[in-house]
Amino acid sequence: MPSFPPTPDRPPDILVLSRFIYEFNIARRQMSAYPKGHPVIAAAAGKTMEIFASLLENCDEVTLGVAREVLVVGEACLERKNPVFQDLARHLFALGVASLTFSRGLTRGEIITFNELLSHSREEVREAGGLALLLEGLGIRNIAVEEIDYQAFATTEELRIFPPGQNPAAPPAIPLWEGFITALLHARLDPEGAPLSGFEELGAGAVAALLNDEFDPNPANYGASIVAFLRRLAPGQSDDETRSLALEKLADLVGRFNPELRCQFLSSTFGALSDEGSLATEFIQKLSPDRVAETLADINDRRLSVPPAIFGILQKLSRHGGDPGGKVTGGTPSTGEDASESLDLIFREVEADQFVPAGYQVLLDKILTVEQPRKDEGDKLEELKKTLGSHRVETKVSAIILEILNNAPSESQTQSLKRNTLELFDYFLEMGDFASLSLMHTGLRRGVGAEAPLPLHQELLAAFTLPRFLEGTLNAPSLWGKEKFEEIEALIAAVGLPFVEPLLDRLAAADTIPLRRYYMERLQAFGNRTLPAIRARLGDGRWFFVRNLIMMLRTLNDPAVAAEIKPLLNHPHPKVRQEAFATLLHFRAPGADRILLEMLGDNDPAEQLRAVLLAPRTPYPAVFRALLALLNQGILTGSNFELKRGVVQALAETGNPAALPELGRRLRSNSLFHPILHARLKLEIVKSLEYYPAAEAAIILAEVVRSGSGDLARTAAQTLKNLQGRGA
Repeated sequence: MPSFPPTPDRPPDILVLSRFIYEFNIARRQMSAYPKGHPVIAAAAGKTMEIFASLLENCDEVTLGVAREVLVVGEACLERKNPVFQDLARHLFALGVASLTFSRGLTRGEIITFNELLSHSREEVREAGGLALLLEGLGIRNIAVEEIDYQAFATTEELRIFPPGQNPAAPPAIPLWEGFITALLHARLDPEGAPLSGFEELGAGAVAALLNDEFDPNPANYGASIVAFLRRLAPGQSDDETRSLALEKLADLVGRFNPELRCQFLSSTFGALSDEGSLATEFIQKLSPDRVAETLADINDRRLSVPPAIFGILQKLSRHGGDPGGKVTGGTPSTGEDASESLDLIFREVEADQFVPAGYQVLLDKILTVEQPRKDEGDKLEELKKTLGSHRVETKVSAIILEILNNAPSESQTQSLKRNTLELFDYFLEMGDFASLSLMHTGLRRGVGAEAPLPLHQELLAAFTLPRFLEGTLNAPSLWGKEKFEEIEALIAAVGLPFVEPLLDRLAAADTIPLRRYYMERLQAFGNRTLPAIRARLGDGRWFFVRNLIMMLRTLNDPAVAAEIKPLLNHPHPKVRQEAFATLLHFRAPGADRILLEMLGDNDPAEQLRAVLLAPRTPYPAVFRALLALLNQGILTGSNFELKRGVVQALAETGNPAALPELGRRLRSNSLFHPILHARLKLEIVKSLEYYPAAEAAIILAEVVRSGSGDLARTAAQTLKNLQGRGA
């Protein structure tokens, strides 16, 4: 994979770059989800600019290399499995982008305009000359793209590539027609890839006989050979004589195929010729009138898909009897009268690529001849056209489908309704319209709850539980940003328990605190219904995941889980042990107070501090007395300062006024050994008094204010003011 140097300066900060890509991708998606000029679009572009400003602290420009599902910076691939990176890479790659560069000076307007370009299809971009040309024409100077040059690529099965003319083992060149026959027979008779030989000299009759005997209805087995052959016949790739002779042989070969094979072969050939009008005309001229007539009959009878340009050539040449010069190849000629009758019959039924009833055709003709609307009418039409946006139409279609589904559709409608509904699911998921998905889910649930529910309702509801749908929904928060959070949360809540296991998987793999919090909130929203799934994972080997599971179990507040949490007191990781013990204290599990008292009396200060942090969650009087004892125990030193400060904070969390006398005594005391530490602890005590009953705490604070004028007195005055404000 090629490398893309990010800047001539220092490489960008990867974390900031990731945030920029996240916001840029959200802004790109918002462009397709909201109408032009919507404030959400401008807000998303503005947020992208804020992150870009931070990114420029290390460099003047950033270049992203683009592969099919991977973004590249420098010589490194960004996180391959990140759904946001994959989403942006897929979209850029589909538009033919090889690299994308953002430079210093980038504006919000440029981001919005560029995202407008990215919202177009590849065909539209290509017809306009490509992204690079469009950016230049629009005056966008700070975004540059390098487009994929497909002409620079070629496929080979060689293990080693030699310069032209220097491969000692290269076989002699095979003439054009013989190479085509070899490739065709190879693909059809031995699709596994074993080399074939000896077919180069076979005539059209022998080749047709072989292929007729081995007929395969899958055109993919020979389509590539046809495309490669016809490309070598395109103008500029071969001379007129070679092209004419090769097409004459191809027409002769087609004329000898059986009807089934001829139908499939011509379908692939016409597809390859869809953009080559002159070559298509020349090939069709080589066919006999009978073959043209049979081809048109096949198009009619089988409803084959034929490019309109090819159909027009067939129609035009059939009316003139094939080759203008009267030459017929590839079959026995028929009389002009017979051919004319056959073609007249066909063209009474076939026009272009649609079958139009006569009455409807009259109406279409009238529409085509109507005059252009006046300007004032045109303005009204533009307003009306806005109501016909594709997304609005899709939402209305979904409402219509739900109405039909809930009114007992006929058997003939069932399959088409199912197919269209599933397509709408995919469309709404791609467009980020989670509100419409929730409405459809609710409507289908209503149908299931009817007196006589239809199996189709159950089948469609099952689509909401497929892994592809669940994963797509859970990828959405990072793809769409906070604006879509409420819609996504509503959809997850509506679908319900099928999301529990995927959410737990995501929680286990989440590498940021906001993501973990988001997944935990979604799980907790399901209430006790998640308990079996959470309990089943308490033996997971990832300590941080187990700790989060314990926290959720405590939040769900079911004391029955205490028995399963108790063994985790012996977990190898201290944070898991601490969380397990906190949960047991929360549920007032038998023996929890005894364990906590043992921890408070431990000789290890770290173990004591962990116990102090847990103590406020317990109602046990013995624990409260143990905290007061720790505050008075020993002389204050640097080694026990954090422990004593933790005790002060723990007592404040209890808010128990029984601690105030001891705290007041501490404030009136002095220390000759560590006066600075003693002063710091006094400050902590004064600040903590805000959390006790105001009347009792105010007496102590007023005494401190009167006793001095230093930091302690000023802090006491502020705390007293806070207390008085709380009382008001």
